[in-house]
Amino acid sequence: MAMDYNSYVASIANLMAADPLQPEFQIMLPNMIYTAEKRIYRELDLVNTVATTTGNLTPNDRLFTLPAAPYGSFITTQNVCVFASGQRIQLQPVSISYLNSVWGTPSSASVPQYFAMLTQDSLYVGPYPNQNYVVEIQGTYRPEPLSATNTTTYITEYLEDLFIAASMVFASGYMRDFGAQSDNPAQAQSWENQYQIIFKGANLEALRQKFTGPAWTSLSAIPIADTR
Repeated sequence: MAMDYNSYVASIANLMAADPLQPEFQIMLPNMIYTAEKRIYRELDLVNTVATTTGNLTPNDRLFTLPAAPYGSFITTQNVCVFASGQRIQLQPVSISYLNSVWGTPSSASVPQYFAMLTQDSLYVGPYPNQNYVVEIQGTYRPEPLSATNTTTYITEYLEDLFIAASMVFASGYMRDFGAQSDNPAQAQSWENQYQIIFKGANLEALRQKFTGPAWTSLSAIPIADTR
Protein backbone atom coordinates (compact mmCIF):
# COMPACT_ATOMS: atom_id res chain seq x y z
CA MET A 1 0.00 0.00 0.00
CA ALA A 2 1.41 3.39 -0.99
CA MET A 3 2.33 5.80 1.80
CA ASP A 4 2.47 9.53 2.16
CA TYR A 5 4.53 11.59 4.60
CA ASN A 6 1.99 11.43 7.42
CA SER A 7 1.41 7.68 7.19
CA TYR A 8 5.16 7.12 7.01
CA VAL A 9 5.76 9.15 10.17
CA ALA A 10 2.93 7.33 11.95
CA SER A 11 4.29 3.92 10.93
CA ILE A 12 7.83 4.71 12.07
CA ALA A 13 6.61 6.18 15.36
CA ASN A 14 4.53 3.05 15.97
CA LEU A 15 7.45 0.72 15.23
CA MET A 16 9.74 2.77 17.48
CA ALA A 17 7.09 3.07 20.22
CA ALA A 18 7.84 6.79 20.12
CA ASP A 19 5.85 10.01 20.28
CA PRO A 20 6.16 11.68 16.85
CA LEU A 21 5.72 15.09 18.49
CA GLN A 22 8.71 14.68 20.79
CA PRO A 23 11.64 17.01 19.93
CA GLU A 24 14.03 14.04 19.78
CA PHE A 25 11.88 12.32 17.17
CA GLN A 26 11.53 15.51 15.11
CA ILE A 27 15.31 15.97 15.11
CA MET A 28 15.91 12.37 14.06
CA LEU A 29 13.19 12.24 11.37
CA PRO A 30 14.86 14.18 8.49
CA ASN A 31 18.17 12.39 9.12
CA MET A 32 16.41 9.03 8.96
CA ILE A 33 14.61 9.92 5.72
CA TYR A 34 17.83 11.24 4.16
CA THR A 35 19.84 8.15 5.10
CA ALA A 36 17.17 5.62 4.08
CA GLU A 37 16.40 7.29 0.75
CA LYS A 38 20.05 7.73 -0.13
CA ARG A 39 20.79 4.09 0.56
CA ILE A 40 17.97 2.95 -1.69
CA TYR A 41 18.93 5.33 -4.50
CA ARG A 42 22.56 4.22 -4.31
CA GLU A 43 21.82 0.50 -4.28
CA LEU A 44 18.90 0.39 -6.74
CA ASP A 45 19.36 1.67 -10.30
CA LEU A 46 15.82 3.03 -10.64
CA VAL A 47 14.43 4.22 -13.95
CA ASN A 48 12.61 7.09 -12.26
CA THR A 49 15.94 8.65 -11.26
CA VAL A 50 17.05 9.05 -14.90
CA ALA A 51 16.62 12.43 -16.61
CA THR A 52 17.61 13.98 -19.94
CA THR A 53 18.70 17.58 -20.45
CA THR A 54 20.41 19.53 -23.24
CA GLY A 55 23.08 22.20 -23.53
CA ASN A 56 25.44 23.66 -26.10
CA LEU A 57 29.11 23.26 -26.92
CA THR A 58 31.25 26.32 -27.59
CA PRO A 59 33.41 26.24 -30.76
CA ASN A 60 37.07 25.40 -30.05
CA ASP A 61 36.33 24.72 -26.36
CA ARG A 62 36.32 21.10 -25.27
CA LEU A 63 34.93 21.81 -21.78
CA PHE A 64 31.21 21.24 -21.31
CA THR A 65 29.39 21.97 -18.05
CA LEU A 66 26.43 19.70 -17.47
CA PRO A 67 23.03 21.41 -17.21
CA ALA A 68 21.17 21.10 -13.92
CA ALA A 69 19.20 17.93 -13.24
CA PRO A 70 15.49 18.13 -12.32
CA TYR A 71 16.52 18.31 -8.65
CA GLY A 72 20.13 19.28 -7.96
CA SER A 73 23.02 17.86 -9.95
CA PHE A 74 23.49 14.68 -11.92
CA ILE A 75 24.97 11.89 -9.83
CA THR A 76 26.11 9.73 -12.75
CA THR A 77 26.30 10.47 -16.46
CA GLN A 78 25.00 7.59 -18.58
CA ASN A 79 24.83 8.91 -22.14
CA VAL A 80 26.24 11.89 -24.01
CA CYS A 81 25.02 12.65 -27.53
CA VAL A 82 25.82 15.45 -29.98
CA PHE A 83 23.42 16.58 -32.72
CA ALA A 84 25.18 17.25 -36.02
CA SER A 85 23.72 17.46 -39.54
CA GLY A 86 20.38 16.19 -38.28
CA GLN A 87 21.89 13.10 -36.66
CA ARG A 88 22.32 12.06 -33.05
CA ILE A 89 25.91 10.98 -32.49
CA GLN A 90 26.50 8.80 -29.44
CA LEU A 91 29.76 9.87 -27.79
CA GLN A 92 31.95 7.10 -26.37
CA PRO A 93 33.47 7.41 -22.88
CA VAL A 94 37.27 7.47 -22.71
CA SER A 95 39.95 8.75 -20.34
CA ILE A 96 41.19 12.34 -20.20
CA SER A 97 44.68 11.03 -21.01
CA TYR A 98 43.36 9.60 -24.28
CA LEU A 99 41.74 12.91 -25.25
CA ASN A 100 44.91 14.80 -24.34
CA SER A 101 47.10 12.56 -26.47
CA VAL A 102 44.83 12.29 -29.51
CA TRP A 103 42.92 15.60 -29.53
CA GLY A 104 44.92 17.83 -27.23
CA THR A 105 44.48 21.04 -29.23
CA PRO A 106 41.73 22.72 -31.27
CA SER A 107 43.75 22.41 -34.48
CA SER A 108 41.75 19.31 -35.48
CA ALA A 109 38.35 20.66 -34.42
CA SER A 110 35.46 18.63 -35.79
CA VAL A 111 32.31 16.86 -34.67
CA PRO A 112 33.01 15.36 -31.21
CA GLN A 113 33.05 11.58 -30.99
CA TYR A 114 34.29 10.94 -27.43
CA PHE A 115 33.95 12.36 -23.95
CA ALA A 116 35.77 12.06 -20.62
CA MET A 117 34.36 13.07 -17.25
CA LEU A 118 36.34 15.88 -15.60
CA THR A 119 34.18 16.41 -12.52
CA GLN A 120 30.70 15.29 -11.52
CA ASP A 121 29.34 18.39 -13.28
CA SER A 122 31.67 18.77 -16.28
CA LEU A 123 33.34 16.82 -19.07
CA TYR A 124 35.73 17.15 -21.99
CA VAL A 125 34.85 16.20 -25.55
CA GLY A 126 37.11 15.15 -28.38
CA PRO A 127 37.78 16.28 -30.99
CA TYR A 128 37.30 19.92 -30.02
CA PRO A 129 33.96 21.11 -31.44
CA ASN A 130 34.23 23.18 -34.60
CA GLN A 131 30.84 24.79 -34.06
CA ASN A 132 28.06 25.27 -31.52
CA TYR A 133 26.62 21.75 -31.26
CA VAL A 134 23.63 20.78 -29.12
CA VAL A 135 24.53 18.20 -26.48
CA GLU A 136 22.06 15.78 -24.94
CA ILE A 137 22.92 14.47 -21.46
CA GLN A 138 21.24 11.50 -19.82
CA GLY A 139 22.06 10.68 -16.24
CA THR A 140 20.81 9.85 -12.78
CA TYR A 141 19.88 12.33 -10.07
CA ARG A 142 18.53 12.33 -6.53
CA PRO A 143 14.81 13.16 -6.48
CA GLU A 144 13.43 15.61 -3.94
CA PRO A 145 13.32 13.88 -0.54
CA LEU A 146 10.15 13.07 1.35
CA SER A 147 9.03 15.89 3.64
CA ALA A 148 5.98 17.64 5.00
CA THR A 149 5.86 19.71 1.80
CA ASN A 150 6.82 16.89 -0.59
CA THR A 151 4.40 14.32 0.76
CA THR A 152 4.92 11.45 -1.71
CA THR A 153 7.86 10.09 -3.68
CA TYR A 154 8.49 7.15 -5.97
CA ILE A 155 9.88 5.28 -2.98
CA THR A 156 6.80 5.80 -0.80
CA GLU A 157 4.50 4.79 -3.65
CA TYR A 158 6.32 1.72 -4.97
CA LEU A 159 9.03 0.73 -2.47
CA GLU A 160 7.34 1.54 0.82
CA ASP A 161 8.29 -1.79 2.44
CA LEU A 162 11.96 -1.31 1.57
CA PHE A 163 11.79 2.30 2.79
CA ILE A 164 10.37 1.25 6.16
CA ALA A 165 13.07 -1.39 6.59
CA ALA A 166 15.87 1.01 5.65
CA SER A 167 14.44 3.63 8.00
CA MET A 168 14.24 1.19 10.89
CA VAL A 169 17.87 0.15 10.41
CA PHE A 170 18.76 3.79 11.06
CA ALA A 171 16.17 4.22 13.81
CA SER A 172 17.30 1.10 15.67
CA GLY A 173 20.85 2.40 15.82
CA TYR A 174 19.63 5.85 16.81
CA MET A 175 17.49 4.49 19.65
CA ARG A 176 20.58 2.92 21.21
CA ASP A 177 21.74 6.39 22.20
CA PHE A 178 18.78 6.82 24.54
CA GLY A 179 18.49 3.26 25.75
CA ALA A 180 15.68 1.75 23.68
CA GLN A 181 17.92 -0.65 21.83
CA SER A 182 19.67 -1.89 24.96
CA ASP A 183 16.63 -4.08 25.63
CA ASN A 184 16.85 -5.59 22.16
CA PRO A 185 20.40 -5.40 20.75
CA ALA A 186 19.42 -7.59 17.77
CA GLN A 187 16.78 -5.15 16.52
CA ALA A 188 19.02 -3.32 14.05
CA GLN A 189 20.33 -6.60 12.59
CA SER A 190 16.80 -7.96 12.29
CA TRP A 191 15.72 -4.95 10.27
CA GLU A 192 18.89 -5.17 8.17
CA ASN A 193 18.06 -8.80 7.36
CA GLN A 194 14.53 -7.76 6.42
CA TYR A 195 15.91 -5.00 4.21
CA GLN A 196 18.16 -7.45 2.36
CA ILE A 197 15.25 -9.84 1.74
CA ILE A 198 13.02 -7.08 0.34
CA PHE A 199 15.91 -5.59 -1.64
CA LYS A 200 16.36 -8.73 -3.74
CA GLY A 201 12.83 -8.50 -5.11
CA ALA A 202 13.00 -4.74 -5.59
CA ASN A 203 16.29 -5.04 -7.48
CA LEU A 204 14.89 -7.70 -9.81
CA GLU A 205 11.90 -5.49 -10.53
CA ALA A 206 14.17 -2.51 -11.23
CA LEU A 207 16.13 -4.61 -13.72
CA ARG A 208 12.93 -5.73 -15.43
CA GLN A 209 11.81 -2.11 -15.81
CA LYS A 210 14.93 -1.48 -17.91
CA PHE A 211 14.58 -4.71 -19.93
CA THR A 212 17.72 -6.03 -18.23
CA GLY A 213 15.94 -8.82 -16.38
CA PRO A 214 16.29 -12.54 -17.23
CA ALA A 215 17.37 -12.96 -20.88
CA TRP A 216 17.38 -9.15 -21.23
CA THR A 217 13.61 -8.91 -21.02
CA SER A 218 11.06 -7.24 -18.74
CA LEU A 219 9.78 -10.66 -17.67
CA SER A 220 10.42 -12.68 -14.54
CA ALA A 221 12.46 -15.84 -14.86
CA ILE A 222 10.37 -18.53 -16.54
CA PRO A 223 10.59 -21.98 -14.95
CA ILE A 224 12.05 -24.67 -17.20
CA ALA A 225 9.39 -27.22 -18.17
CA ASP A 226 9.85 -30.63 -16.62
CA THR A 227 9.23 -33.13 -19.43
CA ARG A 228 9.99 -36.17 -17.36
